[in-house]
Amino acid sequence: MRESVVRQCADLYGMDLTLEEITDCDGCRSGTGRVFSGCVNCEIRICATGKNLDSCAFCGQYPCELLNEHFARDPGSRTNLERFSDRS
Repeated sequence: MRESVVRQCADLYGMDLTLEEITDCDGCRSGTGRVFSGCVNCEIRICATGKNLDSCAFCGQYPCELLNEHFARDPGSRTNLERFSDRS
């Protein structure tokens, strides 16, 4: 499974991760410190947590330029995000 995540991160986001960097994650809003290494400096995550949002789908500026760039790389992520937030 970790190999699959490494490949997907490389293909979709151009990230160069090792198997060891694929760790458990409690989600972007968790206070545990267990956040996927690829997400630590994620601009979308930083923006949503800075606005104290449960999800960026609840933002008044949804979808913003950052999200539109992400959706262009991974169209399924928009569907998942909107399903999560009941925006669909």
